[in-house]
Amino acid sequence: MFMYIVVLTFLLLSLVLYALLGGADFGAGVIQLLSTTPKAEKVIGRAIGPIWEANHMWLVIAVVISFMGFPAIFKVISTALHIPVFILLLGIIFRGTAYAFKHYDAIKDEKSQLMYHRVFVWGSLVSSLFIGITFGAMSLGKIDPNPSDFYMGYIAPWFNFFSISVGFLATALFAFLAAVYLIGENEDPEVKEFFIQKAWKWLLAAVGLGPIVFIAAYVDGLPLFNELISSPLSIVAVVVAAAALPFLFKAVRQGKVLLARLMAGAQTILILGAWLLVHYPHAIMLSNGGSLDLYDSRAPDATLAVLGWALMLGSLFILPALGYLYVVFKGHGPEESI
Repeated sequence: MFMYIVVLTFLLLSLVLYALLGGADFGAGVIQLLSTTPKAEKVIGRAIGPIWEANHMWLVIAVVISFMGFPAIFKVISTALHIPVFILLLGIIFRGTAYAFKHYDAIKDEKSQLMYHRVFVWGSLVSSLFIGITFGAMSLGKIDPNPSDFYMGYIAPWFNFFSISVGFLATALFAFLAAVYLIGENEDPEVKEFFIQKAWKWLLAAVGLGPIVFIAAYVDGLPLFNELISSPLSIVAVVVAAAALPFLFKAVRQGKVLLARLMAGAQTILILGAWLLVHYPHAIMLSNGGSLDLYDSRAPDATLAVLGWALMLGSLFILPALGYLYVVFKGHGPEESI
């Protein structure tokens, strides 16, 4: 039981940290998709340059934990949801490749730079969108263990109003996080105001998309609201998140960097926490009314013991090194714009 808790804790921490860090990297690209300025692009390049690839370690850790610690859950995700997961991975690969070529291509002409920029921003949007779609599909309950055809088995579980609405909510949250983080990356008043306005707009978008997610859940037959109010901890998380919104709005508008960053991170954690608490211990809801539970779907105790010790010992080496990376290289990335 102890190792199960250890492994589950590392899995949840990996998902939360990937949302807070990797999600913000995706959000930086989404911000540039709609509008940007040369100065803002340059700040984004310097801010995410040294750490953008390191943030994907949290996704890798989450995948490894799922594969080893919860194989039944991993099997369903990699089969029933292989299309959105594949598109997500394509987005990550293409945006990363475009970022690298934009900065390190031997020949930097205007045409190629524009192409790399477009691939980067669209790859960021695709990645953000399909992270949300995948998690929405896991919660909706349209995954059929014995599908009658290809559509019901591999399209219907994720290509629906609810999953897509969750995808857009995740995209708005990631863009908001990125804008908040970037407010403090440059002292130029013009650049700071640009990111303040972006943070403000994307926060409004996220708040507006929240009710749409509940409406979509109702339309697609998921009693999300009833599930939410049935969990006391989820209610507390939502109430705290809602009560903190005016203070978060104020911190963003006033450009209070540290406070805004802490509150934006806390807001994201509260939203994710409420979502997880509503469904725990269920990891995947099935169309037959059943579910795959984390505890019941766990690997044998011997496997969990090896995995748990590997995670605990590995963290002693990885976390200090990652912290050192942030301290030494943060803010000293490529000078070119993205």
